[in-house]
Amino acid sequence: MILELDLTEGVPEAPATDPLSAVMSIRKIRLPDMIEGLRRAREDDRVRALVAKVGGGRIGLAPDAGNP
Repeated sequence: MILELDLTEGVPEAPATDPLSAVMSIRKIRLPDMIEGLRRAREDDRVRALVAKVGGGRIGLAPDAGNP
């Protein structure tokens, strides 16, 4: 089995806070769910590879905790 991870549209870290964003993100996986899925896949002997699709310019850097 080969897993495919599409990161081209970004990955929300938390649930949306307003109704419109909530509707727009219904089918998007959140970061904690993605991390848990990758952890489970690591333990699954059927998983042979991970293909990650990146690009599109929407993936940002995490905020620097040392610089408020």
